[in-house]
Amino acid sequence: MPHEYYSLLPREFRSLVDGYNHKQYRLSSENRYAAYISILPFTKDLTLQKFCSDIWPLPMDEKPEDKKIIAPSVIDNDLWKSLQKQMNVKSDYETILEKHKIN
Repeated sequence: MPHEYYSLLPREFRSLVDGYNHKQYRLSSENRYAAYISILPFTKDLTLQKFCSDIWPLPMDEKPEDKKIIAPSVIDNDLWKSLQKQMNVKSDYETILEKHKIN
């Protein structure tokens, strides 16, 4: 209704628009997935990623160049042990041994 529209704050209006766009994207994604499943038996070497990027891209899809790939950091064993000593962290196994006075 017009009176509801004029009583909205800008952030409320933006939230409504974002919610509507998200709903439309979700419905389009479901339709795209249903189409992919329906043509899958008739194609060879077609992945969902390829179908989504080449055959049926949507405007709200994340582009591969937009994604930032963050490699997980790897801690070597010596560094991990030194950090444990600094924090004075005991494993559950060590705690049980101390509790029952087993050495």
